[in-house]
Amino acid sequence: MGDSLVLSSQAQNNPQSFEDEDYDLAVSTGEASGKTLCMVPLIFRPHLNSRWAPNARNEIIAKKVAKLTDKVYALDDNSALKIIDETIEVVSEGEWKLFNNEE
Repeated sequence: MGDSLVLSSQAQNNPQSFEDEDYDLAVSTGEASGKTLCMVPLIFRPHLNSRWAPNARNEIIAKKVAKLTDKVYALDDNSALKIIDETIEVVSEGEWKLFNNEE
């Protein structure tokens, strides 16, 4: 739904599979595509601090987003984004962090 998959574990582990020339291609099962719907103006990184997602740590995400201009929401498994029109709200009983929020 967001602007990019740049923070997904697949993109971090295999950035070549998300190159621009692949965006408009139909891909087979098991292949990757970096195309997103771009319906919301943000990048979402799920599983913050989950034991199942070792790259989803604040310090690792902070280094990655330093090269980006998009807002990045990192949410744990007890958090969600509620987006209505242009209003973005975090609903959380856990941890979350908003990066690149220079408004």
